[in-house]
Amino acid sequence: MTKSTEFDLVCSIDGAELDFRSEFGRYFVCECKDLKNRANVTAILKFCSVLDSVGSRFGIFISKFGIAAEDEIRKLYQRRGIVVVVLELADLESVARGENFINLLRHKYEKVRLDLRKRTEAKRTRLKASAKPKHTSKPTP
Repeated sequence: MTKSTEFDLVCSIDGAELDFRSEFGRYFVCECKDLKNRANVTAILKFCSVLDSVGSRFGIFISKFGIAAEDEIRKLYQRRGIVVVVLELADLESVARGENFINLLRHKYEKVRLDLRKRTEAKRTRLKASAKPKHTSKPTP
């Protein structure tokens, strides 16, 4: 802990820079929130100021119910080059059941970094539209 900033967790990455983690830089910070609802924009922006204070381009924000500011996460990357990955309780439970944490992290990182949400939602919308049954009108007797 510093005089001006409280860290929940500071992590260091060592070894060869062979995958997406090489884009994080050496250090990243994690923020853990145990809130009764989703975290708001203010919590995300405060966390980003912590990232700025340590010169980090990557952080993990852990919140039981996620965040209510997903658009802000994408804007942070677009404006400032900072990627914040949000982990929810369900994510941590899936890791506890055996899901690979690095794969989960990479998926969430790429979702922010490459703005995959819009493409995924658009694809889902197209799939739903094509799956709807076509109405045929029967001639009346």
